[in-house]
Amino acid sequence: MKLNNNMRTLLVVILSVAITLSVIGQKSSLDKKQLLGVWLTKADLVQDFEIRKDSIYYIDQEKSYKYVLTKADTLIIYFDGFINKSKVIIRKDTLILAGDNTDFLYEINNT
Repeated sequence: MKLNNNMRTLLVVILSVAITLSVIGQKSSLDKKQLLGVWLTKADLVQDFEIRKDSIYYIDQEKSYKYVLTKADTLIIYFDGFINKSKVIIRKDTLILAGDNTDFLYEINNT
């Protein structure tokens, strides 16, 4: 069965809604308060950001994106046009976002 563009778009929307509904209401083993604050990159290619209660604000872009922290300690960020999923690990003042192929390290800015 061949899908036309409208059917593909509908299928993507349905899958996105299903993923969102499956993670809403799940509680992470991390305390969300541990994530809140300004995180500074340890690499030049990645942007600094501030994790707020309901969104992540990218300082260089001056733009916020909604996110969900799942029970499995996965951070799902809803960017314009795509969804990013990363495993969250916090060690002291370091945030590690582990993706499929790359891990990004950030330090909390306590100033």
